[in-house]
Amino acid sequence: MAVISPDELFSPHTASQGFYSKTLQGASKSFRADAFIRGCLGEVQKFPIQSAREVLETREAADWLVDEFIPRGRLTLLAGASGSGKSSLLYGLAEAVSNGSDFMGQLTTKRGKVCFIQSDESPENAAEKLKVMGVKAEFHLLTDWKFLDVSKLRALQEQEHYDLIVLASITTLLGVGRPDGPSMNDAEFRFDLYPLNTWASENRVAVVMSAQLRKQSKDSTTNAIILDSVFGAASQG
Repeated sequence: MAVISPDELFSPHTASQGFYSKTLQGASKSFRADAFIRGCLGEVQKFPIQSAREVLETREAADWLVDEFIPRGRLTLLAGASGSGKSSLLYGLAEAVSNGSDFMGQLTTKRGKVCFIQSDESPENAAEKLKVMGVKAEFHLLTDWKFLDVSKLRALQEQEHYDLIVLASITTLLGVGRPDGPSMNDAEFRFDLYPLNTWASENRVAVVMSAQLRKQSKDSTTNAIILDSVFGAASQG
């Protein structure tokens, strides 16, 4: 296409020669050829669509490892202030699932293989707490993890095929335990949780993580353990 000056472009003579219509026709042909190459000729590309009802109808019922508390295939977060009893509660959880006994004497469990990765307590402190609690279950207890190594976790699961993995705590394993670890106040903190939740789903393993929260004031009534499921609460199936 020849290059013309602005004066010629907007002149009556140019308009009388049908320059604009020819230019538009050329652009149209070029666009159609490009669309043909991309496979979009004749219709808009279609994407698979599911309705909310279809999603609900195809949804698998929750497989409760601990009734109404811990489901398989999901990441569950247990958050509370330091000293609120999270570790003791999780040791009790590990024992109950290992034995197939009722958790806290109330919630039924399915017996399974358990791994407890403890990064907040030394082996001596963990042993002392287990002794005081009278825990005798044969769940695996690892105290040498300074940070969460996902590739190491995958290899461990492929070797042992756990039903429940307890990680204590998210604050250490994903934060202060890593030289480049983000703070829990950083939005980037969630980037490690998303793939971990997906991994739990793909391997049908229950993963429970504890998290340290700042202590509330003495007159606060919220200084208690908070239970929540990450990426959507585990509802009754």
